[in-house]
Amino acid sequence: MKLAIITGGSRGLGAALVKTYCEYDYKVISIARTKSNYEHENLIAQIDFNLARIDHFDILEGRIFNAIKGLEFKEVLLINNAAILGEMKHIQDCQNWNINDGIKVNVNAPLLLTSMVIRRWIGQSVNIRIINISSGLAVHPMPCSTIYCTTKAGIEMMTKTIALEQKDNHRFKMVSISPGIIDTDMQTEIRQTKKEDLEAVDQFIAFKEQNLLVPPNVVAEKIWKVYSDDQYQSGETVSLRS
Repeated sequence: MKLAIITGGSRGLGAALVKTYCEYDYKVISIARTKSNYEHENLIAQIDFNLARIDHFDILEGRIFNAIKGLEFKEVLLINNAAILGEMKHIQDCQNWNINDGIKVNVNAPLLLTSMVIRRWIGQSVNIRIINISSGLAVHPMPCSTIYCTTKAGIEMMTKTIALEQKDNHRFKMVSISPGIIDTDMQTEIRQTKKEDLEAVDQFIAFKEQNLLVPPNVVAEKIWKVYSDDQYQSGETVSLRS
């Protein structure tokens, strides 16, 4: 059996990834603040957990391991997909709790989940694969998106550093995937930002009007294709736009 643990699995790209990996015969655990109505025999658990409360990680870890109790896997895939945009304002206008939540969801949770997966399955006859969903904003700064840009840049460095740590482990691979512009709730949130907070808001409105946003299911299939081809080196960033 193969296991896929996917964060943010109830909406947008995460929901599409859950469906895709279920259909490709992975046993899937979805972690999200809310449960979806999606049902599949391979969806073995929908864990409702707010990753902004990651200081209670031991509870999440226990629920994950309880869901797979008695099961053995030849491959374990973690997709760190969940992320929050954070306030689209100058950093001095962002509330402290919002900055903290952005770091917890976008950086702390992927680090803790990655550590958990490696610690649990390293040294066993199990292939460990980790996909971090990144963004073009990890390398292209945009004013009034400091929280999101900074945390996604952190994900990029996390990918590179852990890949170096595991360079002698032939059963381990970790990549970042920059998926491009997807038609999700996050894009809706950006389009609703006031222009005085985000000067580039007109550009995001134009993406929608010009039908440049890619449906989540299409992106999920592309991610599956990149993953199944297995042609990229551990530590690389893959851009789906190219």
